[in-house]
Amino acid sequence: MVFNRIGIKIFSYYFFSIIRIFMGLLFFYSGVSKFASIANFRYSVVSLKLFSFELTEIITYAIPSIEIILGFLLIVGLFIRFAAIHLNVLMLGFTYISFHALQLNLGECNCLGGFVAMKYDSSHFILLFILFTLNVFIALNKTNFWAADNIIFKKKKE
Repeated sequence: MVFNRIGIKIFSYYFFSIIRIFMGLLFFYSGVSKFASIANFRYSVVSLKLFSFELTEIITYAIPSIEIILGFLLIVGLFIRFAAIHLNVLMLGFTYISFHALQLNLGECNCLGGFVAMKYDSSHFILLFILFTLNVFIALNKTNFWAADNIIFKKKKE
């Protein structure tokens, strides 16, 4: 009985830290690849026909910047809960945009930049749901291995 509790605690300690780093790398990569093919990303935003020209220009640079910053925060383990919650808000926006794009019958999505070909379909929503759920677990997790928060804020031992 005691071993099971200790095993579960150790598993969750490492598992959620690895998931946090993976999610951070995913969003960091997504932002960097959007900047690398910024013309393709701008075209994707324009083809949605949701925003005015001025707002499209802002969104074209804001979304990748936010993804890079929040992804970096997750990778280094700084302000983990803040980053995970804000990435979930971003994913809720992506879900709305994906639903809108599906209604317009837009084919390709520039979701992970120009290097990964994705299409707007049901698998897109499944992926967003999985990422959203993982980010909820990251935000709720109190112990994080390999996190700068542990060093900077010197968390008290429970």
